Amino acid sequence: MKLLEESHFDVTIIDEVSQAMEAACWIPLLRSKKCILAGDHLQLPPTIMSKEAAKEGLEVTLMERMLEMYGDPRHEDAHRAVQNAREDHAVVLHTALPLQAGRT
Repeated sequence: MKLLEESHFDVTIIDEVSQAMEAACWIPLLRSKKCILAGDHLQLPPTIMSKEAAKEGLEVTLMERMLEMYGDPRHEDAHRAVQNAREDHAVVLHTALPLQAGRT
């Protein structure tokens, strides 16, 4: 079996990146040529049990770091999903409208 340290990836996909701590994301990203980050920064963040770790910055998610660096998620390299195939359209519309106010 190949060890991760010997592996390199063409693309790394991190789903629910807004729930993943930044430090955990860097392990596969450093071995990848490209990455796709998928997630909604308005959803629940990761649960950090250690107050000391949170105080030292480990509570920051990669999604938060990207928003700090690039600001508006409509940056030229960012693409927002416009279709959700997992949920009924009526349910998504009803629950998403209050959260999506102000987004284009």
